[in-house]
Amino acid sequence: MTTTKPILCAALILCVTMTGCKPLPQKPEIQDVAWRYTPDHLGTDGDIQSTVRACSSVLAYYGKRAREGTAWDFGISTSGALAGVVGAALMAASPANVAWAAAFSAYAGATNATTEKLRAGGMGGSAAADYRERLRSSVQDALDAAIDADANTEQRRQALLKARTRCELEMGSEQAETNTTPPAPPST
Repeated sequence: MTTTKPILCAALILCVTMTGCKPLPQKPEIQDVAWRYTPDHLGTDGDIQSTVRACSSVLAYYGKRAREGTAWDFGISTSGALAGVVGAALMAASPANVAWAAAFSAYAGATNATTEKLRAGGMGGSAAADYRERLRSSVQDALDAAIDADANTEQRRQALLKARTRCELEMGSEQAETNTTPPAPPST
């Protein structure tokens, strides 16, 4: 029984360490929010590139969040599986270990419930990956329309604005709220 206690403590410390807390990555800030959507500047490399830069940082944020969420799911699930194995081994070793076996088994069950709640709450890795893909597809469609040579100037301008605004609003940029309507083209 005395040699079992250090092993039990080490297993418990391993399980707790694997499920430690770490904050989610912070959303990046957009630094370049100057709008130049006039017919003379529409589609210049600077407009397209600044939009792509802004959207790339948002997509990178959700990519990182997806990877970290997946790692959390895996870590919590793995620690629960290990705790279940340890609990069963303790019961097999001696009926005197019933309290420790119950504690490890309870931890194993709690990790299963925790991962399900994380996924249901949208905090699992797959939810962030799915959202990232929907955002990427939406922005890509708008950028494709912005560089469509068959579209008129106003359609291209609106498409570029749509792509940029989606990314800025996603990041919570205060400046995006004031820039949702593009300036009217100069009258001729």
